[in-house]
Amino acid sequence: MISDLPFWSAAPASAPLIKFDGVQITTPTGDVLVRSLDFELRPGQHLFITGPNGCGKSTLLRCIVGDEAADQGEIVRAPRVRTALLDQGRTGLNPGDSVFEAAG
Repeated sequence: MISDLPFWSAAPASAPLIKFDGVQITTPTGDVLVRSLDFELRPGQHLFITGPNGCGKSTLLRCIVGDEAADQGEIVRAPRVRTALLDQGRTGLNPGDSVFEAAG
């Protein structure tokens, strides 16, 4: 379970690109994956997500890109931020395309 993880920021004081404020994420069966997640991702920072299978890594990424909503709390993306996610099943990709063609 991803919960109560401490995040520290050493980035300069600039507006966050993505901000999670009190975000709760649950599975369709009601299992709580994240109880209350708060973090900001600022220009120049990186986010590393790791954990065992089924702990909510992909769900968290879908929330970051806006493909899935949080059950509680707020996810804010800066107005000009564009996000993308390559799903694990690689649906929508043509196997005959090059990486450049697939990126569009």
